[in-house]
Amino acid sequence: MSVFDQLAADSQASANWRNQAGYKKGKAFEQMGRIDDSLAAYYDVLNGEAGGKPEYFWYYKAGFDAAHAFEQQEQWKSRLGSTKR
Repeated sequence: MSVFDQLAADSQASANWRNQAGYKKGKAFEQMGRIDDSLAAYYDVLNGEAGGKPEYFWYYKAGFDAAHAFEQQEQWKSRLGSTKR
């Protein structure tokens, strides 16, 4: 986890590498059954400031896996309602 944290926070790394590290951290938490930590890691990818050229692969992968986690918990309807502005 510390390697994922270091890479995700490295401003010299490309957005692709930072987002991939954040996504894989979330996936590792998910496999350990730590869903809240997993969702926090996915949110870090979704809310991150990639800067420069947009990176979409890991960004969307994190979004889809976060949605899947909510679906598994049957919380997706309440989460959708909380995102309305």
